[in-house]
Amino acid sequence: MAAIIARNIIFPAPLLLANKNKYYVNSGRYNLLNYYHANEVDIPTKDGIKLNGIFIQRENSFSNFFKKRKLYIYFPGNAEAYEHLNFLEINRIRQLGFDILLFNFRGVAKSEGSATVDGLINDGIAVLDFSKNTLKYKEEKIVVRGKSLGAALAAKSIAENRSKVSFISDRSFSSIKAVIDTFKTYGFFKWILKIFLDFSGWDISVLNDFKKIEGKKCIIYAPDDEIILPNASLYKALEKSSNIANEKVLTLPKRIFHNDALAADEFKAAFQMVN
Repeated sequence: MAAIIARNIIFPAPLLLANKNKYYVNSGRYNLLNYYHANEVDIPTKDGIKLNGIFIQRENSFSNFFKKRKLYIYFPGNAEAYEHLNFLEINRIRQLGFDILLFNFRGVAKSEGSATVDGLINDGIAVLDFSKNTLKYKEEKIVVRGKSLGAALAAKSIAENRSKVSFISDRSFSSIKAVIDTFKTYGFFKWILKIFLDFSGWDISVLNDFKKIEGKKCIIYAPDDEIILPNASLYKALEKSSNIANEKVLTLPKRIFHNDALAADEFKAAFQMVN
């Protein structure tokens, strides 16, 4: 019971995207598939789950014709599905010469199963393996961007997979417990929440996994993030552990918040840091 309650709080996407939002999600997928002439794909996990995704090829242009194939993979944030992505963001990535692989974690929209922490990490590993073994991209030509919870899960998946893909960690927390520490409430209540996290198995910690990643990587940090406050961010955790000087960091301007889209120049800067 504790695990189910924690899952619905930390990973509410299956609940939020069911029923009344189902038409919106389905129409979003239909529009992406048709506008970009994309292919819908099934991504198998090692525990027998099929994840739903779509594969979008880069722009057909004279300059892209002579460039080697490279792939962008997006790990969705909390309560997010790939069907939510707007065309402007996708167009910016394609203009940089990338093919795009989008997917939903287990239990979200058309992806099978229900979420556990280990299951979500298995999902990330399955997507990495699919990109290399089925789509046939070389690790050094793959860039993974994760947003918020998606960034945390991407870091854990890449570290466990020992993959040398490039990684953009966008506005990630260092741990769920660090987020709880920023809550404006009584210390006793925070202590109870942390005990509940330990009991439920949903305490997700990222710092050590990020340090283990061998490929090129960068952090996108928003000082005015209203959801992942500075003291809960991966950036601050690295700063406290004296590792931040060794990391590439893109600091977003003031008044850019957690769910704001990246501007074109910010996308370009992040990709330059990992290419």
